[in-house]
Amino acid sequence: ANVADHVETAYFEFWEDATIYSLVPHSHYRGKASTFVLEYPDGSSETILSVPNYDFNWQRTYSFVEPKVAPKGTRIVHSTVYDNSAANPANPDPLREVPWGLQSHDEMLYGSVSFSWDKERSDAPIHSNLTAGSAQFIGFMDKDMDGKLAKEELPDRLRERLGWFKWWFVDTNFDGGLDLAEIEEMFSGN
Repeated sequence: ANVADHVETAYFEFWEDATIYSLVPHSHYRGKASTFVLEYPDGSSETILSVPNYDFNWQRTYSFVEPKVAPKGTRIVHSTVYDNSAANPANPDPLREVPWGLQSHDEMLYGSVSFSWDKERSDAPIHSNLTAGSAQFIGFMDKDMDGKLAKEELPDRLRERLGWFKWWFVDTNFDGGLDLAEIEEMFSGN
């Protein structure tokens, strides 16, 4: 409540070489600014879209003239700044602690990325809904961005459901965090 520059960040890590064609930043009444940054495996980074004055009434798709190459291991990091202060004329209630939600009076960190896998063919698919969903799950909650979810990064309900005992059945490599393979295994129900 009453915060003028609240930032939320999420990422998606490409598990194979990919090409990015377009981006769509989206938030609601409190959205103020949005960026997409590629973090490459060699440690370099590149801002590929910056929307410094986001406007809820002017949402659009940003298509690249030259598609962006994302080698395997590249992360696309999306950050949005929210203005929940009284200085934001579009803000319906600056005193409210704003939850995630689909309604415009709530908020969401949403970024759509249109991409293709470079080596994917109809007879050799690369995309997996399970892997993509697991990668998104990690990218939404991995606050220290180390590529795995520590127990402390999980939502309270999930942390409570796993408890100490079940955690050890999910953290199969016993490193104290859940990586992509472990999250996929957890979601697959195997």
